[in-house]
Amino acid sequence: PAQRALQQHLEAYRCPSDPFYNRLNTRYHGTGLGPSSYVVSEGVAGYEPNTDRGDAIRLAEILDGTSNTILVGERDHGLPANVTHSHVGAVWVGRRSSTASVGFRPVWKINLVDYTGTDYWNGGGGCTRYALKSQHPGGVQVVFCDASVHFLPETIDAATGGNCGDSTSDPVHRTFPRNNRVYQNLYNRRDGFPIGQY
Repeated sequence: PAQRALQQHLEAYRCPSDPFYNRLNTRYHGTGLGPSSYVVSEGVAGYEPNTDRGDAIRLAEILDGTSNTILVGERDHGLPANVTHSHVGAVWVGRRSSTASVGFRPVWKINLVDYTGTDYWNGGGGCTRYALKSQHPGGVQVVFCDASVHFLPETIDAATGGNCGDSTSDPVHRTFPRNNRVYQNLYNRRDGFPIGQY
């Protein structure tokens, strides 16, 4: 019974522009779970080491301000023809170890369309499955920590092309560098670079 409940499609988690939403996410620990068109920012929802749950983040810990920090972004469920195994898309219920099924990292450009080369979608060094992606022309919708909704353009100033491995191999998203790029600054809750208009 619990498995059936977790496979439910909840309209509140659906973006109307996602034509692939009706797929179950079958890559979450080998089960089919109900999908979501949205993923949480790993720059806000921290991970508690050696556990399967996230850190509790208080509003006071969003040092750059709730109106300057992304909380949730879009992830559509479309797959290129050559992809057969993927965490692409998202699930509406999950835990820390699901990684790309529930979270995003700004190491790849918004609405990435280059699926050639390294098998990023199968966990290769590029890990493009962590990117924000939508069917909206030119960008994605995001919700900031103050609950305001914004459209992020594909052309937003960003440092992209990072590796999505551990903290030593991927300083872009794990160690929250002071790289002063707009996309990463909006992702990072505590880098000291709050962004107003972008």
